[in-house]
Amino acid sequence: MTRWLFHISAVAAGRFLIVLVFFLLPSISSFAQTVASTQAFDAGTRLLNSGDFRGAVASYEQVEEKGLGSIALFHNRAIAHFRLDEIGHAVQYLERASLISNDDPRVEHSLDIVLTRVADTYSELPVPIWTRFQRVVLGVASGRQLMFTGIGFYLILCLFLFMSILGYWTGAWHRRIRVVGALVSVLLITMALSSSIWPAYPSEAVVLAKEADLHDQPDSDSEISDFIHEGLVVGLISEGDDWALVQLPNGARGWILTRQLGAI
Repeated sequence: MTRWLFHISAVAAGRFLIVLVFFLLPSISSFAQTVASTQAFDAGTRLLNSGDFRGAVASYEQVEEKGLGSIALFHNRAIAHFRLDEIGHAVQYLERASLISNDDPRVEHSLDIVLTRVADTYSELPVPIWTRFQRVVLGVASGRQLMFTGIGFYLILCLFLFMSILGYWTGAWHRRIRVVGALVSVLLITMALSSSIWPAYPSEAVVLAKEADLHDQPDSDSEISDFIHEGLVVGLISEGDDWALVQLPNGARGWILTRQLGAI
């Protein structure tokens, strides 16, 4: 009997250890990955401070390959590229850092310095009022949250309409609530749908080539409408394997070779 109980206990303990290892392995792997990334980042920073900018870029690339990113990582890599006179990559990584935090003084200062090296200067189109309003709203809630909130107001509106049909909730205040509910519901749902169709912050890319031809058509033999240079941030309308349709800050559009761009 004792031997049988001992056998059951050993089997249970073995199963428990298997389950424990199964759940701990991802955590151990993640911890090891974080340690390796931290070591690579520290190595890159030492190389950056010692003047080995190419080595610093290689170390920072190792961190990015592990799927990690931070303001410090992107900012330091931008500095390394800037020291290597790779203005396009410097702008690219400073813009990525700005996406994480758009009010970091270090990033803003570095970006101001780097942009003085960008050859192209275009007048920017004014941001439409609707887009400004959309950005303010999306800064508070996501498109999904707006959609669910709009549906919630719509359901409340349906409840008030149903009660009014039954002869209840027919006062002046109830009518005002129905009107406000309808307006808020339509506005929120419209905002949610428009944010997916017309993003408040369109996709952008940076020109990495020293000079790139802007074509009228996705064909190297088509007419060249402009020449754009390294470091210019452009709107990314569509992108294929060979060609990308971009929009310049002044609203002009054209086709550029995809390999000459770097995504932000």
